[in-house]
Amino acid sequence: MTQDAEQASGSLDPEIWLAGVEPKRRDDAARLLAIFGEVTGWEPRTWGPAGTQAGFGRYVYRYGSGHGGEGHVVGFSPRKPEISLYGLTATPGAAGLLERLGNHRMGKSCLYVKRL
Repeated sequence: MTQDAEQASGSLDPEIWLAGVEPKRRDDAARLLAIFGEVTGWEPRTWGPAGTQAGFGRYVYRYGSGHGGEGHVVGFSPRKPEISLYGLTATPGAAGLLERLGNHRMGKSCLYVKRL
């Protein structure tokens, strides 16, 4: 199986990882680490380019072409303009919850919010 370098995972030391987060996003990122950890019961790992995503859980995939890799089940990336949330839109009941969420926008596979 091949694994894209952009999706490689690694261990995540929360204090070190949070120190690299944009200061205006740091408090939200700390809260999200705690929430995702409590809800999933999984330890966070770094994912994505340069370890910019905190991911929880792991799944392995393989396409019919033979290409495959691994990804996180749920996670987030505290980017400068918005926080990207991954894996939340495909859950049962997500549509009803998203209606009540407030200001947000949807990407192809993620949810973008400006603040928690």
